[in-house]
Amino acid sequence: MGHDPSPWIERVGESYVLWPDEGISQSQREEACIFFGRDVLTDQLSKVLACLQAFSGRIVEVAGKHVPGFASDLEMAFRNAFASPATPIEA
Repeated sequence: MGHDPSPWIERVGESYVLWPDEGISQSQREEACIFFGRDVLTDQLSKVLACLQAFSGRIVEVAGKHVPGFASDLEMAFRNAFASPATPIEA
């Protein structure tokens, strides 16, 4: 892979622009980018949250087999870090 990609989302009016790497610096303006509306962003974030929450269930299943006393703590740590939004995703 060779580098640490750092995608960046920029709000432009009522739309958003996803830059593939290095934020919105002048040197990146020639790169391909993706334009999308708030509805697409909200939908995609909801899907990511649902996948993370489903994955936390798998953590319990696997950890329960290998470290049963630690499974629920591991799931809670994962949910707190990745699968519990600070604020609800607006529809």
